[in-house]
Amino acid sequence: MLSGAAKSHQSVLAIPQSLAQWQSEPGQVISWKPCASSLESFARAEIVDIPPSHQQEQHLLSFQARHTKKTDFERLIIVRWQLPGHCDIKSLTDAIHFHLHSHDTYHSWLSMGEDKAITRRLLDNPATIKLEPCHEGWMNAEELITHLAQTPPPTEWGCFQIGIIQTTHFFTLYACIDHLYTDSFLIPILHQDLVTSYKLLTHGAGILGTERSSYLDYCKQQRAFTDGLSPDHPLMAQWLEILKQWNGALPIFPLALGEINHEDPAVMQSLSLFNSVESLAVQKAFKQERIPFVFGLMSALAVVEHQLTGKQEAGFLTPISTRKSKSDQNTLGWYTGVVPCQAALGSRPWSDVARDLQASFRRNRALADLPLECVLTRATTDDIADSGHQMGYMVSYMDTSFPPLHGDFSNQYWQNNSSVFMNVGSSSQVALWFTRSPSGLSVTASHPNTTQAVTSILGLVAEVRIHCLELSHRASTRS
Repeated sequence: MLSGAAKSHQSVLAIPQSLAQWQSEPGQVISWKPCASSLESFARAEIVDIPPSHQQEQHLLSFQARHTKKTDFERLIIVRWQLPGHCDIKSLTDAIHFHLHSHDTYHSWLSMGEDKAITRRLLDNPATIKLEPCHEGWMNAEELITHLAQTPPPTEWGCFQIGIIQTTHFFTLYACIDHLYTDSFLIPILHQDLVTSYKLLTHGAGILGTERSSYLDYCKQQRAFTDGLSPDHPLMAQWLEILKQWNGALPIFPLALGEINHEDPAVMQSLSLFNSVESLAVQKAFKQERIPFVFGLMSALAVVEHQLTGKQEAGFLTPISTRKSKSDQNTLGWYTGVVPCQAALGSRPWSDVARDLQASFRRNRALADLPLECVLTRATTDDIADSGHQMGYMVSYMDTSFPPLHGDFSNQYWQNNSSVFMNVGSSSQVALWFTRSPSGLSVTASHPNTTQAVTSILGLVAEVRIHCLELSHRASTRS
């Protein structure tokens, strides 16, 4: 998600790693599982006329397709924190219930029939959701990875796991949530609901109340908006025009990826671009041209791609949150949309490319409110090269100095030795997550599991670093 380019953009702190990279000391594992009465309540819950969001529908369809082919599917967001001492089970149980009862994304169960129709069963009383601690025994890191990978699928209610790993002097609290329930705003929200609430409860204080929105209301509003769209609606027409400029297909990563086996899981690798001093020097170079850091960085990426491949236009998708209100910012749900970004390349100065990317983002910002899934499924064969469900080249930027990442949350996040993980699914495309923090700038790349893809990513990142440091050197000689 973009942040830092304008105060209206909200992002979340996430330096994702592959679940396979999980490292933790062995310890006693306790997980909180739904009580039988809670599962029975969902089975009896009334079917309601609240559709899934487009994001949720595509998630379920994609899961079903991958499950049928027995291929891996990227669906889990895992956050963990390290807390001192021995866990107060009662306090953590209360914090978990507070979290689950506060967000209506958990209050219903989406199921898919053989005809791919999706129904939603909704609880009358969220307080009937109750979890109980279950002792899982002693686990090492490898066993914990297997445990998390066995999180129930999104076709079942309760496709999440919350638990702890208790060691002698500290415990690791983890939450593993299926994407069906949420986007990556999960990270600050979980920190507030679980970690902060736990600390307050163990010190005899009460949990802080927070104004929330309703994700179910968002689902209804989104569908009401998209159901009424005609092909000549300005947003639909704008999306289709961009797809036309991209020859009817989403943009792809321009460097070679090698021969891809679509059934193989993707690979994630995290790389450091700049330390804190280098990051500030690069920022100074961008600032001399009055260019926000995010668009200076994306310009560097685009210019280097041109140098390596000769491509004449930068094109990628960038995810942003479509949350509008302050209460939305505190609400769990899948609100993420994507914005297409474009700029002509050739021999143009990097600063011109950066300004064009910034203008493109601003011009296309409203397209995030029209889900790409909706556009692709409604487009005709004259508009797109394939029937849909394509995967495009994704570039994301996050900055921990902007809300809701800055201040107390950012400080506590690092103090609690927090980490973010994702399970990795099969992929034929590339996603890049750039994250700027007090320690500098890093990038995590998800890409196909080929030697050529690894070489291309490493080469690209190395050249982006060289390009930016050259800009900072030239800027320093002018100042």
